[in-house]
Amino acid sequence: MDAVTWAGLTLAAAASWSDVRTGRVPDLLVGIFLAAGVLLGAADSGLPGVARALAGAAVGFALLLPAGLFGVLGGGDVKYAAAAGALLGPWRALLATALGAIVAGLALSAARRIGERRRAIPVAPAFAAATAAVLLAHLVLPSPESAP
Repeated sequence: MDAVTWAGLTLAAAASWSDVRTGRVPDLLVGIFLAAGVLLGAADSGLPGVARALAGAAVGFALLLPAGLFGVLGGGDVKYAAAAGALLGPWRALLATALGAIVAGLALSAARRIGERRRAIPVAPAFAAATAAVLLAHLVLPSPESAP
């Protein structure tokens, strides 16, 4: 596995653990991994890698920002999507965020059905599972960004 995959899996695990344990995804955690995504992009392919990382961060952030503004998701979840996007690049960030939203929706629906009435239910694990799935699929599937 490459450094991006390891960083992404570490981000996913740490964000999940923190969200389940404390109900928060710390800014420091997402900041470190956002910077790591940009630095790994630069190390991989210079300025185009930085642009790809920043585009991925923008995609993840933009897709979840409305849910964050309306209070459906916490700010940490939105920033997690940006950090994951920096590691994934724009196309994989789009895929992971969409998949994460589906998994989070199903988890929230299931929690409500079984009578869970807490105000906030951790959803970072759903987005983290989607991030991990996209990262691990990358090991066996070609990248849409490398297509001709």
